[in-house]
Amino acid sequence: MTGTWTLVRVALRRDRIMLPAWVYGIALLVLSTAASFRGLYPTPESRVGFAASIRASGALRALTGPAYGLDTVGGLTAWRSVGLASVVAGLMGLLLVVRHTRADEEAGRTELVGAGVVGRYAVLASGLLVALIGAVSVAVLLVAGLVALGLPLAGSVATGLAVASAGLVFAAAAALTAQIGAS
Repeated sequence: MTGTWTLVRVALRRDRIMLPAWVYGIALLVLSTAASFRGLYPTPESRVGFAASIRASGALRALTGPAYGLDTVGGLTAWRSVGLASVVAGLMGLLLVVRHTRADEEAGRTELVGAGVVGRYAVLASGLLVALIGAVSVAVLLVAGLVALGLPLAGSVATGLAVASAGLVFAAAAALTAQIGAS
């Protein structure tokens, strides 16, 4: 693990534009959905009418799954945007790990780094740590933003953790695949 933190700093410097774009994009997706539902359906009565139309649509159930808690802005936000945000966070985690492991190896950068004082698992650990930093950043922004919009803390934390955990699962799968696959 020698040199892991140095590689993390290098990776964060390389991703100084791409990583914030991912993090802010995912947060903006969820927070803009919450803000729009809050503005479009300000009263519980208006949300109940909208929820009835959602439950009556077989196509929406097929695309988004069963909907729960549609009488609240948090429930509407979770129903509409958390699935998509989780997929995007998963792509972020996957692409970050692949970029800092397999892509660097295929480009020959890993051999150059390995010629220095770097442990055997430092490259993989640094890729996973960068993905972890991205996922935690998404979770923190989601929790802060949803609470700032007036949503309950418990639901905001659950939303942030759900999206971040999807990113981490895909990052772990990418790390495993990058170590097994030849290209």
